[in-house]
Order: sequence, then C-alpha cells, then structure tokens
Amino acid sequence: MLLIPNAAVSAFLGAPLNTSTGLVAGRIAGVALVALAIACVQARNGERGNAATGVLEAMSFYNFAAAMVLVYAGTHLEPRSALLWPVIVLHLGLGAWCVVTLWFARRKTSSLR
Repeated sequence: MLLIPNAAVSAFLGAPLNTSTGLVAGRIAGVALVALAIACVQARNGERGNAATGVLEAMSFYNFAAAMVLVYAGTHLEPRSALLWPVIVLHLGLGAWCVVTLWFARRKTSSLR
C-alpha cells in the first residue's frame, strides 16, 4: 500500500526517495511547505503589517532552511554536484536580503508612529 505514494512522490521529485537526491529534494519541498504556512499565518494575522512582510518572513525562513538542508547534504550525503556550494551561498544571500529588507521596513513603520 505504501508503494503508490512512494511512486507518486518519486515521480514528482524525479528521483527515488531512498537516494540522497530524493532525500534532499523531499526536505526542500517540506521546507517550502512550512514557508507557505508561515506566509499564510502572517497574512491572516495582519496586525504586524501587511502581507508583504509575511511573505518576506516566509522567504527568509525558506532560504535559511534550504541552505541548512543543502549544507547537511554537502557534508553528510556527499552529492556529486559542482553547483551545490554556490547554491548554498545564493540561498544565504537571499535570506540575508530578506532580513535586511524586513529590518528597513520595520524601522520605517516604527518611525512613522
């Protein structure tokens, strides 16, 4: 009975789940779902700002968590890709950009009060 969901997920990810590529892709997909949940909760609880700040918070979480999953993959799962570490740096840079943008937005809204 577990073969049908496993086959569906493997077809969606493009790799079997019992490989290191499948594990990393599944974890990144899980991180993306959590980030989507964060964005939805922040949009629903609009007392801290508008929906844009919720999206930035979710994207900063996604970028830092994706970078950590990829660092774990690079150090423990031994993937064979030359682009792994540049992608990690890219995710860390995008996460830092989101945090700086949030900081400026909150600073601007606090000075208006």
